[in-house]
Amino acid sequence: MSKIAEEQEKKSMTRNIKVGTLISVDSDEFIAGMSGAYLPSATLMERLELFVVRILHLVEREVVRNLAFLNRALLREFYSFILHLPDFKVIYEPVPDQYVKKQRALGLSKEDSIIAGFTEWIGAKFLVTENRHFLKGYHSRSFEILDSKEFLKRLEIKSD
Repeated sequence: MSKIAEEQEKKSMTRNIKVGTLISVDSDEFIAGMSGAYLPSATLMERLELFVVRILHLVEREVVRNLAFLNRALLREFYSFILHLPDFKVIYEPVPDQYVKKQRALGLSKEDSIIAGFTEWIGAKFLVTENRHFLKGYHSRSFEILDSKEFLKRLEIKSD
């Protein structure tokens, strides 16, 4: 990659996040946000209505399993919450193998490679997660990986 291309890629990976952007959100954000365990994740939940949000069915299953364990009322809150988001979908189709294999070759675990492959497959610009395996040393050219705190810091909201 040329020096100019590297600089352009680096610049595009630090830009502000616009309302209406397609994002993928990992299970840990929903679990921490819905349970109130982590303030940036809870704030992220309040802002999800501003985005086109897609999650993989495996993420939904992990959220359901964990929230049910914590408090069954949180499970009802989760489904009520996502049903009222304007552009939220759970994707039940399997992630095409080529995306998962690509992520496995980059050193991710099986489950993490499915989440990363999903994010690339749907064309999301961001994966929001607290997963340290994603946040420490993993880099994708297809999408940016941010924790909820950094995602919120870069959120671009224009007031009238």
